[in-house]
Amino acid sequence: MAGVAITTTNNGAAGFDLFSNMPVSGYSFFWGSTPDTFAGAPRYRWSFNTDGGSQYGVAEKFPSYVLAETPGQVISAPTVTPTVTGTVGTNGWYVSLPTKLTWTVLGKPAPVRSGCGTFTVPDTTGKTYTCSATNEQGNASVSVTIKKDSVPPEAVIRKPANDATYTLNQHVLASYTCTDKTSGVASCLGTVADGTSVPTSVAGTQTFNVTATDNAGNTTLKSVSYMVQ
Repeated sequence: MAGVAITTTNNGAAGFDLFSNMPVSGYSFFWGSTPDTFAGAPRYRWSFNTDGGSQYGVAEKFPSYVLAETPGQVISAPTVTPTVTGTVGTNGWYVSLPTKLTWTVLGKPAPVRSGCGTFTVPDTTGKTYTCSATNEQGNASVSVTIKKDSVPPEAVIRKPANDATYTLNQHVLASYTCTDKTSGVASCLGTVADGTSVPTSVAGTQTFNVTATDNAGNTTLKSVSYMVQ
């Protein structure tokens, strides 16, 4: 209702609580675009006064002062935003050295923080970090879990042995394994499948390859050479 302050029980005893994020000192009002219909005042506009919550018809020529406020200056409850800096591999794993976690905490008055530092994330199957912030306007808490594997998997070739010599068409079974300490092996692929015959049908120097890939997307290529004569 025009000219009537908001003083309900939901608005606090002083009538200002609904506008705690706005300036309330003196006449702090915001103009609208709707003309006041009061007779004899054709150049009046409706305004909303944050100093109590009333509406008034204010003359368009009424002298006023404006204070510009950025979001960081407005009284507000805390907000917490995590930022992870690093290279993402596959399946949500980070693979880079270093991988860092930082936090952006906003709010006014400046919030009291807990766990909101800068962290260099170690290799881990899942480490959870939590940043909490509180001020007189409220509180916020955000958790983030980070998986990181920066070490490529290992591949070991037992047969064909490096620099081994085999006769033409000799029956030699391939033997190799792949291991990974953190994210685990996703694939282990050789020139032929493990336990099957190594190629010996062509004379000369031959190469046998094994490619190991872990679940984070890191890869390793292992090669050996053998002679067929």
